[in-house]
Amino acid sequence: MVTAKLSRLFGVATSNSHSAEAIHQTLIQTLSKEECHLLLALIDEKDMERVYVQEENFRQGLKLGLSLGWEVFRCEDEPHCF
Repeated sequence: MVTAKLSRLFGVATSNSHSAEAIHQTLIQTLSKEECHLLLALIDEKDMERVYVQEENFRQGLKLGLSLGWEVFRCEDEPHCF
């Protein structure tokens, strides 16, 4: 279950899931339940950070694109722009 979620989140191919499953089994055997929850919380936090950065990059790119588009649109009516 955890391996499937991680594979879905991080795009790990199915062929690599055997290695991930082995790592998951090792973690289950060595970590306590509380440590497993902390590890999953850490993974979730890192995933949320990545999503935030991606959204911020999109916002900044959209803002830049709209600004450039507005400059082009505004310059069409002014003879000094061409």
